[in-house]
Amino acid sequence: MLQSDAEGYRRMVRRVAQTSTWQESPADEPLELTRSKAGM
Repeated sequence: MLQSDAEGYRRMVRRVAQTSTWQESPADEPLELTRSKAGM
């Protein structure tokens, strides 16, 4: 369901990664890398 809004999903994953690492993930970072940082 979340993935039906691809950009919203990317923003959510970046927020989770930022919360986990205390570092902002760049918008152009590959989604798989950001998901890994987020523990997803």
